[in-house]
Amino acid sequence: DLATLARELTRAAVDLFAEAAVVWIVGPDGYTLDPLGCADRDPVRRDQLVRLLAGQRPRVGVGLVGGTAMADCARLVRDLSTDLGDGFAPYVEFCRRSGVESILAVPLIVRGERLGVLALLRTAALPRFDDPDVGPVEHFAARAGARIERARLIGDAVRSQALLDALSPA
Repeated sequence: DLATLARELTRAAVDLFAEAAVVWIVGPDGYTLDPLGCADRDPVRRDQLVRLLAGQRPRVGVGLVGGTAMADCARLVRDLSTDLGDGFAPYVEFCRRSGVESILAVPLIVRGERLGVLALLRTAALPRFDDPDVGPVEHFAARAGARIERARLIGDAVRSQALLDALSPA
């Protein structure tokens, strides 16, 4: 299921690249992003992040996360204190309060379809994101996007089969 996959992907992203990770998926309306999963090395910050993400839906095309959903490449915020003024306000405020210094947001694109965004966060405990970080994270995001799309297709097939079974005579 997608929620389990998102947890696995964000945990892997944290293990490989960051202190925290969030997967956002373009919502059914096509105009907003839904948080699909998150992971964080700090359990207290993770709980705060989960509370923040509940009910928060940034708009596609607006701010760092929403803009990345429409972009063809990663968006790198090397220094949050100077680089991010137009971001999704609740998310930016959370990052500032939590000591996040750097963000790398990568679009999740499969066969030209924009599925969402993988956002990675670093505090002073790790070096800030920089250009050499982008390539490996984009590669990870491409594979993550393919896994998300496969999970969606399997879910669609299971739902279709259940509907056919319900409509078929016994």
